[in-house]
Amino acid sequence: VLRRYLPNLGLVPTGWDKTTFREMLSFGAKLQVNSIANFFFEPLTKFIMARMGGVDVLGYYEMAYRMVTQARSVIIAGYQTLVPAYADLQARRDTANLQKLIRRAERIMLLLAPASMLGLAACSPIIAWLWLGEIPRLFIDFALLITTGWMVNMLVAPSYLLAVAMGKLNGNMAGAVLTAVLAPVLGGGLGWLYGGIGVATGAMLALILGGALTYAMNLGVLKDNLK
Repeated sequence: VLRRYLPNLGLVPTGWDKTTFREMLSFGAKLQVNSIANFFFEPLTKFIMARMGGVDVLGYYEMAYRMVTQARSVIIAGYQTLVPAYADLQARRDTANLQKLIRRAERIMLLLAPASMLGLAACSPIIAWLWLGEIPRLFIDFALLITTGWMVNMLVAPSYLLAVAMGKLNGNMAGAVLTAVLAPVLGGGLGWLYGGIGVATGAMLALILGGALTYAMNLGVLKDNLK
């Protein structure tokens, strides 16, 4: 298929561009660090939750966490389609339309994140009753904490995805690593004082602080590249 559109490619590709290879290797490595850091956030939090609050508390946390992240994934999945649009405008150096698209994406997220997360928090008693036949206070408390944490973190999504499209991943990577490091530290400390609620509070604080670092680092880098 490639040779049909690139006749000069040859039967065995022999061209080698060191610069392109280094760029791809750097991008891939940073993306993997980011993925690994994100991977550790959830299991570390659950491990501490089980230790500090017990398995029953962990069960309520898991239900509330899945409820929130499933709703969040619907919105983020839609936003991920911005990556090729960002990349295309960046490649064509169409800075004016790229900036318009970014601003529009941010304005929409400013509406979607609070509407979805606050709406989900308001509906959490109904969801708890449908799932459990009762309305446990612990489930509601977890739902409020988790929706707050992810609501703030979702606001970073437009700049996060723009950084991916532009290959500027330092901010995304730093935020993910900070979240993974702070989650057990804050969760463990607050969990020792307040049990399961303390663990959840610490994890969501880590999520918010990690998102804030990503946004702060991306803001300067992306502004320089959009001039």
